[in-house]
Amino acid sequence: MFEIYGITGRITETEMVSLLRDPETLRADSAIAQAYDVDAALIFLCSPNNPTGDLVPLEKIEELLKNTDALVVIDEAYAEFSGQTALPLMAQYENLAILRTFSKAYSLAGLRAGYLLANSEVIESLLKVKLFFNFGKLSQAIARIAFSHRGIFEKKIEAILSERGRLFAELSKIERVKPYPSEANYIMFKTEKPAAEVWQGLLDKRILIRNCGNQVLLENCLRVTVGSAAENEAFLKALREAVL
Repeated sequence: MFEIYGITGRITETEMVSLLRDPETLRADSAIAQAYDVDAALIFLCSPNNPTGDLVPLEKIEELLKNTDALVVIDEAYAEFSGQTALPLMAQYENLAILRTFSKAYSLAGLRAGYLLANSEVIESLLKVKLFFNFGKLSQAIARIAFSHRGIFEKKIEAILSERGRLFAELSKIERVKPYPSEANYIMFKTEKPAAEVWQGLLDKRILIRNCGNQVLLENCLRVTVGSAAENEAFLKALREAVL
């Protein structure tokens, strides 16, 4: 989950409840089940989730929408890599909102551009509190141009998905390494050695990945972004040595 949500909540002194995933599978089902016991005004779900990479099944999202009065916000920052979106549910459920970004599939993280999909009432409420100059015209123009050329980015995504499958298969062959299936442009994996040691071993070989070991339920877990074939091979070679 995008950590800024939590930071913003603390700044505004909003009461927040973290819903924990299944400690064994890390799937979201148990977290969603807990949501029914919380009298929340706003529920955030990340699908695909960061850093685990798994999707929240659409049937689970729809079940939640049916049984809560809360605004359910689906963070779909990595949706282009998954082939799943909650958008088909929007016509039926007014308490659904979807967040998208140009930072991931469009490689425009520095632009800080994104957009919201929601019903008119939600959008009108947000417009009342939106800052006047929160998004410049240049950023808007670049985002529009990128979106109009999305076919180019879709080809890049296809290449990433192909490498993702190969990288997952190779990680599965390494002893003392457990990769988790991913629907994003990264793969999270668990090692028997402390994550910090593996991370440092990779860094010593000039390979930088994300250490997730300090997050709840993710002890000894790390996350690697799917790169080119050559980049992935260099990573795999270094990882085989780092986990020994």
